[in-house]
Amino acid sequence: PPGLRRREHPTHAPPEARIGREGIGGTRWLTAPCSRIGKGAGRFIAAAHGSQRREPCDQNGSVSDPAALTELSDLLGPTSVLTDPAELTGHVTPWRGPVGEASAVVFPSDTGQVRQVVGWARRHRVRLIPQGANTGLVGASTPPPGSRAVVLSTDHLRGSLHVDPVDRTAVAHAGVRLSELNRAAEPHGLHLPIDLAADPSLGGMVATNTGGTRM
Repeated sequence: PPGLRRREHPTHAPPEARIGREGIGGTRWLTAPCSRIGKGAGRFIAAAHGSQRREPCDQNGSVSDPAALTELSDLLGPTSVLTDPAELTGHVTPWRGPVGEASAVVFPSDTGQVRQVVGWARRHRVRLIPQGANTGLVGASTPPPGSRAVVLSTDHLRGSLHVDPVDRTAVAHAGVRLSELNRAAEPHGLHLPIDLAADPSLGGMVATNTGGTRM
């Protein structure tokens, strides 16, 4: 769109990991063998192993060992892992469709912690559901009923936000909201002209190819 535009960067995955495409409305996400992200992850597991063998996750990708959640809390800190059903409600309730289920919601604060969570999911064979602001209407941002997966929220992936007024580009982390980007761009006479009723995360907008009312 006029104003800001997205700069494309190639993604290079190591041999033991490949790109999964079934996250938030098609988000590209690194997944490792036995760590399933949405349906169809077996294709990427097979690609990583060079075979057609599919490795299922235990109990539909759920956390079957309580000690695993303790390990996750030790990795990220207790305030970055939610397990109380009352606190999970907003992360398993889509705007359309049935309410899902999750074993936990995690909030990594940087890419290093994201790698730790993916490694943890691989070791324990737990399905991960990447989630932005959960404002979209296209689905795939919440786990389905009975899944008991772990939701990986990008809400704490904020970091720095850089606007280049000459090139009219912005570099932002996945958890940055649209309103934050426009506030940062406003002093330069720029804005991202996508008009939405919600305030989505930029990662979710890219993942779902958000157009808004002006598309």
